Amino acid sequence: MTLRIALLLSFTVTLALDVSASPDVAVRFENRTITVSGLSPGTEVVIFGVLKIPMTYHSRLQRSTTVVTAGNDGVATAKADIDIPITSVWAIADLRTGKVTTATPSPRGVRTVGIGRSTIHGNADQFSFDRSFLDLLYVHAGEGAWIWHAADGGKGDEDGANGLTTVSVKNAIHISGAAPPKVFSPGGTLIAIDFIDLVVLTSDPQALSPGGQR
Repeated sequence: MTLRIALLLSFTVTLALDVSASPDVAVRFENRTITVSGLSPGTEVVIFGVLKIPMTYHSRLQRSTTVVTAGNDGVATAKADIDIPITSVWAIADLRTGKVTTATPSPRGVRTVGIGRSTIHGNADQFSFDRSFLDLLYVHAGEGAWIWHAADGGKGDEDGANGLTTVSVKNAIHISGAAPPKVFSPGGTLIAIDFIDLVVLTSDPQALSPGGQR
């Protein structure tokens, strides 16, 4: 069974692949198909993508959020209407275990950034990303998944133009789960993507909290 929330993709054929994080999970991009293998049968998986679609004089930004269920063979598949662009980065989150895999069709691989000034603050209900552009996926095993979109000083940013992009749990966009999160809690995982440079920070909230391991 597949629940399709949204899937907006683009037009460059590629079979290249780079995967980071969960070693048991494999991700394959082929034309208009994303295939995730190595899952437990019946597991629900969020497939979240940020895509930059090349145009004549600029790139068009699109986002993809899909929830799929792995079959008896441990494989989950998402279909696109058009070919998947090489300029895209993806996060695949197992909703049962909370394990996250990042992947890209680009042969350059997933580009990551350090924590820097990124932090959890307030009453653990705000996250600041040390970049000016943010697409955020937050996953907590057994609880659900949520996303945010924001730009420094723009819509969705909680603290104005200061070189950080800050979002609040109260503005979460529901993907899966019965209730919205109240805080970014230990045991969850944040996947923060700069939607201009397509670089990724993956972290447990505890490492981003005051006194956390850095």
